[in-house]
Amino acid sequence: MTMETNEKGVFIEKLLFALLPLLIAGVGYLLNSVATLNHQVTILESKVSLVVTQDNKQASNTGSELARERLRQDLTEAIQKNRDAIQQNREHISIHEEKIKQLNQKLGK
Repeated sequence: MTMETNEKGVFIEKLLFALLPLLIAGVGYLLNSVATLNHQVTILESKVSLVVTQDNKQASNTGSELARERLRQDLTEAIQKNRDAIQQNREHISIHEEKIKQLNQKLGK
């Protein structure tokens, strides 16, 4: 009986020594994964802080926001200039059409 117990003890000891490197490697892998995840969370938090404030409101991104606003203003001005030019051209066309009608009436008499 003691021989069987002794053999079981030796077997368990060998099994533990065989599994010990796997356990150490597993713990090392888990620690490495946690460090990687921590780094990724830090990066994401820094990116979120550029977009959202602590109060979950949109943060002002002065560089791109100012560029977008300037572009919006430039486009609005260009559109308004084109609308004004179109209206002015319509007025000139109607004036010329009226003159053509008057000339046709004079020549037709």
